[in-house]
Amino acid sequence: MILVSSFSSLADIVQSKYIIYPASILLREKYNNVKWLQNFEGNVIILHGNNDQLIPHRFSQKLFNEITTEKKEYVLISGKGHNDIWNSSIFREKLVEFISRVQS
Repeated sequence: MILVSSFSSLADIVQSKYIIYPASILLREKYNNVKWLQNFEGNVIILHGNNDQLIPHRFSQKLFNEITTEKKEYVLISGKGHNDIWNSSIFREKLVEFISRVQS
């Protein structure tokens, strides 16, 4: 599984933006990726830019920490944001490396 600029849950992101509101009870959809992936046993790589203003990388780091599979990798790409991460040579290298490794 390849995750780019991912997040732990929508509730986490909304709560970080609207601190005084009870985001978790106001949202109809929680998109709780931690819950959905907690028993995932396959290979996973999460790539995120450290300058992402839309989804701060702490939320993908939280997701990474909660995934229990041993076959996981987290790549934080310096100087990249939400929409320009694709232009990074590190992004492309890690993606090709991951795909090559899991195809073997």
